[in-house]
Amino acid sequence: MTEITKLEVGKLATNCYVVSNNGVAFVVDPGAESEAIKEYCDSHSLTIEAILLTHGHYDHVGAVKSLQNMTGAKIYGTPVCADFANSYKSMAFAFGAVLDRFSTDVPVRDGDNITIGDMIVKVMETPGHTKDSACFILDDNIFSGDTLFQTSYGRTDLPTGDFNALEKSLKRLFGLDGEYRVYPGHGPNTTLSIERQHNLINFND
Repeated sequence: MTEITKLEVGKLATNCYVVSNNGVAFVVDPGAESEAIKEYCDSHSLTIEAILLTHGHYDHVGAVKSLQNMTGAKIYGTPVCADFANSYKSMAFAFGAVLDRFSTDVPVRDGDNITIGDMIVKVMETPGHTKDSACFILDDNIFSGDTLFQTSYGRTDLPTGDFNALEKSLKRLFGLDGEYRVYPGHGPNTTLSIERQHNLINFND
């Protein structure tokens, strides 16, 4: 049975998710507090095999390298994610921080499937908040990063942000068949049916 645990990390209360099945786990967006993430997994006898990145902003990738050093987990992100994160575009300077540089072990593209233990995660590239943004879909769960929030969406006024691209990405998400639980990069969880009806993006039509 798949279990999803939310850990709020860092100064901006970034939602980091530990997703596990049969003792194997992946971590979505370890933005900070790598030791706390590792401690949680150790205390629940979970082996972290993968780190999935929704985009390269510092508050989502700040602990990537240290967590990889502790676990040996492979890093997955869109082809431009690491280059984005390792540049000024990560916005690390805004936090008075220097990002520990990392490389993407497995670049992923729209429509790819990632196999982690018994879990199969589908990749959906969702540019808009940033050029490198992606969502990860596991069964009826969507890890949306800063693309989709509860009744809202990610800002587009930072480097590579593009409102028109974000609108298209959100419409793709809303067009998915069926119901999904949505786990965003900040704030409370939501569902796709709620967002189809109430998300602020709909007021731009």
